[in-house]
Amino acid sequence: MSKKNIFTNPYRDGDEDHLYFTDEKMLKHFASSLAMVEKYFRYTMVGFNNFPPKKGFMIVANHGFMPFDMALLIRQIYLKTGRRVRMLMHSRTWRLPVLREVFLNMGAVDATPENAVRLLKRGEIVAVFPGGEREGLRSSAHKYKLLWEGRTGFAKTAIAAGVPVVPCMSVGIDDIFYILDQPMKISKKLFHRYLPFPFFVGLGGLPFPRKITTHIGVPIQPPKSSKMVTRFHQQVWASSQKMLQEGVKKRRWFE
Repeated sequence: MSKKNIFTNPYRDGDEDHLYFTDEKMLKHFASSLAMVEKYFRYTMVGFNNFPPKKGFMIVANHGFMPFDMALLIRQIYLKTGRRVRMLMHSRTWRLPVLREVFLNMGAVDATPENAVRLLKRGEIVAVFPGGEREGLRSSAHKYKLLWEGRTGFAKTAIAAGVPVVPCMSVGIDDIFYILDQPMKISKKLFHRYLPFPFFVGLGGLPFPRKITTHIGVPIQPPKSSKMVTRFHQQVWASSQKMLQEGVKKRRWFE
């Protein structure tokens, strides 16, 4: 079922918790429209065969300021396997007319643990950024550092659904813009209220054409007990951070 027309099939409260909205034509258009973006960033992947072929799993990724890498990874998964990656969207998304219908057609759902578990138990792929907005808006002085402290939601969800977690760490995504520290004279409260995005520098209005490579790790199986959340969180974080650091070291200087 699609939700593609805002006049004949407009958004209604609760649609964001519906798991069955999709529009294959839109998905194919999305995949083809990203071809030029993929060339711009010379996008590559390492370890694609690590993805479980059929069952549900969770992707955890590092959060760049503008996560083109996730869109390109989703595109490649769709082209190579025909499987959709379900994104969890912030509640603010459903206040945006037109865009919310687009996101629903793309398979997005409200970012709740309940929705994530339901999708994963159905054998779907769910992608999350454990670092969230905090990681996505950090300055370039702290690039390639995973700010996952206290972010145990993904671990709880994976354990509840009984699915593996696959770390997908992108090298290059933190270099497509230079993110400045916020001005010292502006308080954090005022900064986040009136200027919620950091100051950044790119190639004019475009990102720098840095090469982006997504390193796909080996699936990490969750423990059976919910009492192991903290240990599982640390295991996934440590594996992801190590993979990210190794990817940065292996990158050639001119990329």
